[in-house]
Amino acid sequence: MIDSHCHLDDDAFALDLPAALARARAAGVEGCVCAGVDPDGWRAQSALALTYPGLWVMYGLHPRWVAVRDPAALDLDLDALAAACEGRGAFRGCAPPIALGEVGLDRSRHVPDDSIDQHVAAFSAQLAIARARSLPVVLHVVRAHGLALDWLRCVGLSQEGGVLHSYSGSAEMVPDFAALGLMFSFSGAVTAPAARKLHRAAATVPDDRLMIETDSPDLTPTSRLPLRNEPAFLADVCAEVARLRGQPFADVAALTARNTRAVFHL
Repeated sequence: MIDSHCHLDDDAFALDLPAALARARAAGVEGCVCAGVDPDGWRAQSALALTYPGLWVMYGLHPRWVAVRDPAALDLDLDALAAACEGRGAFRGCAPPIALGEVGLDRSRHVPDDSIDQHVAAFSAQLAIARARSLPVVLHVVRAHGLALDWLRCVGLSQEGGVLHSYSGSAEMVPDFAALGLMFSFSGAVTAPAARKLHRAAATVPDDRLMIETDSPDLTPTSRLPLRNEPAFLADVCAEVARLRGQPFADVAALTARNTRAVFHL
């Protein structure tokens, strides 16, 4: 298995990251992809990737970060993102990213209601950075799937495609997003008994579009609550996705790892 999306630079792992990575390996996780949120985080992620084998990084401006930045600061952040993707300036010597992300649109209670226009502007700018550098894009989309679909059809993805991380859209929208070249990654949220919309979506995604993740330290699988989430718990996500699809655990573990390697060119 490969954890296609996590945040190992988070303070939650400050005291036990080596032990968490050892537990992940023991659980059958062969690698982890660390998602970007902000410029300081990119540097922390890079340091981890240069220290621990089997860790890869992506750099991006998370929509919840974007929502609280003033326009001038956001312009500087976008310039920094281009520099980080190219390993120049203050980011010289940083680990090269395998993707651009996480980026996207968020209409949840965690962001101001009036920030969506800024989300859209930053989303468009980051898609342009990804297209110019032929990087796949990892998308954070919460309560904005229709808007995201319309916007992606309008401005276009990188030729490398991308991933809808911790997919929370409907099964009915799967063919529309797949037609754009997107993969679908499921997190611990799919293990919630009441998450029937997610259950239907996880059963619908074609084998060659399916991925899994933890999004740790968030989205702990239901059976592990109230523990902090970590990559070792990817096995719980894999088991639930396999159950929903009526497929053996080993088959889902193998095909999701294969898909992750393919989209990120690992």
